[in-house]
Amino acid sequence: LKLCEELGKPGCQLKHLLLSFNLFDDYSLRHLCQAIQQSQVEVLDLVNCGITQKGMEDVAKMISTAKSLSEVDISLNTITMKSARLIAQSLRKHKTLTKLGLIQCRLSEGISPILAALPHNNSLRTILLGGNLLQKQHYADLADKLKKNTSIENLGQLVCRCSRCACKTLQHKYRWHLPAVVASTAVDKVPGSRRRMMMMRRRRRRRIGAP
Repeated sequence: LKLCEELGKPGCQLKHLLLSFNLFDDYSLRHLCQAIQQSQVEVLDLVNCGITQKGMEDVAKMISTAKSLSEVDISLNTITMKSARLIAQSLRKHKTLTKLGLIQCRLSEGISPILAALPHNNSLRTILLGGNLLQKQHYADLADKLKKNTSIENLGQLVCRCSRCACKTLQHKYRWHLPAVVASTAVDKVPGSRRRMMMMRRRRRRRIGAP
């Protein structure tokens, strides 16, 4: 609460607020979000802070109203379908956010409303989706939305859940390969993906004896 008071002061020039791996209850997080809305904070890290669904509602509201925020990382916090819808609404309203971290947030069906909001946000450059329980249809939806959003440059490290990656004998070799359904659209948006694609093609040619 003392931090919230300092953030609310007119003379506070704090730009980066890194609070990762600190547990917040709903009451404290609500006051923090309200303080950030009135502050000059541009970068906010809330990784693995034990944010509940109620707390995520306050975070989503903060994202939509805090005009100074440009980067928000809420990775390693569980995001329910209701919370995902609220975050999607925030992405539609907030036009200055350039980075959103959603790594290992247990997103499955909840990824759909967030992906649906991407064509309506042209400021977002990075959205980190690695470690979520995405299925083939989610990758197809992602590829479709990327065609309508030209601002996104980085998707983070996507993990494919295809049968080849699930095979224990091949997991160490193909664990981080780019999902094929996204490859044609997002080959430059996943770090190192182009190099991996070229290596896979070379291996395939060697198997069939092609030059």
